[in-house]
Amino acid sequence: MARGGMRVLCLEKNHCIGGMATTTELVRGYRFELAGSVQFPIPTQIYDDLDLGACPIYEAEVQSVGIGPSAHRPIGRFDVRTPPKSLNEMFASTTNEVEREAIRTAMFGSVMDVIDRHLPERQKHAQIRGMLAFLSVNSTHRGPYDAGSAMCLAFALSSPGDVTMSNVKRGIGTISDHLLTQFETAGGELRRHVKVDEITVDRGRVTGVTLGDGDRITAPVVVSNLDPTATFTNLINRDVLSEVFARRVDTIDHRALYFQMHRALSGLPEYADQYAVPNDGDARQCVTFIGTPEQMQRDFEGCTQGLVPRSPSVNLSTPTLRDPDLAPPGKHAASNFAFYAPIGATHDEQATLRDEMADRIVATITARAPNFPETIERQCSYLAYTYERMFRYTNAIGTSLTSSPSAPDLGAGPITRFRSKTSVRAALAAMDGRGSHSLLATTAGMRS
Repeated sequence: MARGGMRVLCLEKNHCIGGMATTTELVRGYRFELAGSVQFPIPTQIYDDLDLGACPIYEAEVQSVGIGPSAHRPIGRFDVRTPPKSLNEMFASTTNEVEREAIRTAMFGSVMDVIDRHLPERQKHAQIRGMLAFLSVNSTHRGPYDAGSAMCLAFALSSPGDVTMSNVKRGIGTISDHLLTQFETAGGELRRHVKVDEITVDRGRVTGVTLGDGDRITAPVVVSNLDPTATFTNLINRDVLSEVFARRVDTIDHRALYFQMHRALSGLPEYADQYAVPNDGDARQCVTFIGTPEQMQRDFEGCTQGLVPRSPSVNLSTPTLRDPDLAPPGKHAASNFAFYAPIGATHDEQATLRDEMADRIVATITARAPNFPETIERQCSYLAYTYERMFRYTNAIGTSLTSSPSAPDLGAGPITRFRSKTSVRAALAAMDGRGSHSLLATTAGMRS
């Protein structure tokens, strides 16, 4: 919009930009990637338009794995500036039964339907089976044997050409800072600590937004990139929506059971015995502790009953091995992403489960790196609902970020779990030459 000549005002709720794609100081002297840490493949046209090549990345030694081209074209994973395909449109674009079966598996099958077909030997293929299962169900309210998890695998691993997942130097927030520079260079203005309370409507048409301090910004068009539930339930009076549309919004399922921790470390974990291989070089910058898909499924089912996994599946990322400036000299900033973490109904239950989950994560790592507890100076724990409080996207207690496939045209379905996850409370107000607001857009930061 700013490039198009509009005067654009960005209203940011928080002090930092980027939402879930933020590198920020949580402990004095230590900077952490708040949630997202990986740049997932982006359509080439968008990558070039935003000049994302200016954001330096670490070249991956191992390229991502694709599950084959048959489901890529019909799903439209990398279609640019076109509406998402409906299920009927996906099937209509197929050319044979193999492609149609791929869509059926992706939309309605489990990741284990795919893994068991291509990697059937549980012992021989144990590591890759566990890794793919972990990748597919993280951030969701699913186990690897649950329907819908196959689409998460297709979404995460598909890539155009030779583009793969990558880590960004100085953290994922580098991308957000880069986009802010482009925005301001094009004439845009950013205001921080500004909360949008309501999208105002009169006689069936949007008229602008009301801010938390009572001020109003008028605009004949509002473009919202928040999830549909946050937009049409929290920011717009439900009475102005048609009942059919409101019911479709109600069908979207946002539950998630992930758990994140950020730690200030005095040193690095030293892996012992048969686990000592990562101690060489910078291999410790990303270590994942995973069980079998069957164990993950049991953990998921137990979690829905309020049970903390005995040994959670967890990733330990220590970006300071490559980016030492993210922490004081000789220190390290490390983050854990784990699941499945049950969420209590009361504050006391939430605190108890949070602390138990944190202890189990430490125990899981300590079983391989005995010195790990000694290295921890400070740590912060985040259950899934914490991010709702930070960014006000839909993830209330007992809910998550994975949408139900029952409303695909509302941005629902497992294919959009990263999109709905990328919410930051912000508003873009574009003003024409007369100074009035010609466009207001509620937008999100990237999780990447």
